[in-house]
Amino acid sequence: MNQSVEACESNLAPDSTGPDSTGPDVLNLAAYKFASLDNLVPLRRELKELCYRLELKGTILLSLEGINLFVAGKPEAIESLVDRIHAIPGLG
Repeated sequence: MNQSVEACESNLAPDSTGPDSTGPDVLNLAAYKFASLDNLVPLRRELKELCYRLELKGTILLSLEGINLFVAGKPEAIESLVDRIHAIPGLG
């Protein structure tokens, strides 16, 4: 049985780099991992709130079989999200 739950969803920000910048203003991350996940509803709520606080845009799909995501935002915000995802059992 496949129970998918979206975590954060909105329009994606364009990737932009300025000629004087030291890196991208916006970093895009696409990833997936097959893993056994449970407690999807509280996990969805937590990731959605984290994405909102970090001002990330995109989509995270959670299912009992794993995670699939495409998010965009400031590089340090993406790093924070990746750190949190790695802390989820099965996704580290």
